[in-house]
Amino acid sequence: LAEAIADGQRQNLIRDGNPRLLAAFCLELLSLRALRRMERTCPVGADELADEALRFVFYGLGQAIP
Repeated sequence: LAEAIADGQRQNLIRDGNPRLLAAFCLELLSLRALRRMERTCPVGADELADEALRFVFYGLGQAIP
């Protein structure tokens, strides 16, 4: 994942930052443990939870979400 992020950075598709650190954040957010914690905090369906997690990984908190 870190290599894919670094490739995206070279192509100006992904923001600057340490690729290994960005990869670790992505993987932690998408971990089963994190998803279970989020489900307890905000009970929604698994599909909605997965969709929101992926949108957050790709777009952060910005408003430009396709």
